[in-house]
Amino acid sequence: MIDVRKLSKSYGRATVLDEADLSAEPGEITLLAGDNGAGKSTTLKILAGLIRPTSAERLRVDGIDVRQRRQAQTRMAYLPQGASFHPAMTLAQILGFYGRLRDVSAERIENLLNTFELGAFAGQPVRELSGGMVQRIALAVLFLPDASVLLADEPVASLDPDWRDRLQVLLRREAANGKTILVATHFLEEWGDDRDKVLFCRQGRFLPDERQTGKSVHANPGRIS
Repeated sequence: MIDVRKLSKSYGRATVLDEADLSAEPGEITLLAGDNGAGKSTTLKILAGLIRPTSAERLRVDGIDVRQRRQAQTRMAYLPQGASFHPAMTLAQILGFYGRLRDVSAERIENLLNTFELGAFAGQPVRELSGGMVQRIALAVLFLPDASVLLADEPVASLDPDWRDRLQVLLRREAANGKTILVATHFLEEWGDDRDKVLFCRQGRFLPDERQTGKSVHANPGRIS
């Protein structure tokens, strides 16, 4: 669960977040929508412990204050917008590096290579891969630690329509297994009906979508292993 109360973030005189409230529940996909500069990426970075808020009354992930950075980060995985990797590193080296950081088994890495259809490219350096392939590597890194909270900033960027659909199925399966999923996005139409809650970033606050009618239902849940 994500529980945020009166979150503020300013850069000099510019206020990005102004005592904003946010909640995201286990088992749900919550979309954080808005234009560039609305505060979506800033919010995810604060939750991931990468930047400090100006102030916050409550800032919790799975009941842990995000400002207890080391403890909170064990509960979450974060995908930044436009994730990039050293061009000389191979796909196998990237997943091996992040796998060691999060104490992930070789079996899980192999399963994720298969899930994202990356196995045949494991020995290729990043500079030889397409933008869509690099995004699939980044998504595999997101799923590596089997974290209870997933924070994803524009995860469908650079993906073709087929992989956009497949990613949403994977996220839905993870939500069905009790994970909390918070996604920042510019374009709601990319997600169709595959979201449980939408919050709009406007004037430093998070406003609910008044048209929300409840959860979508999807079949074949099953955690990635």
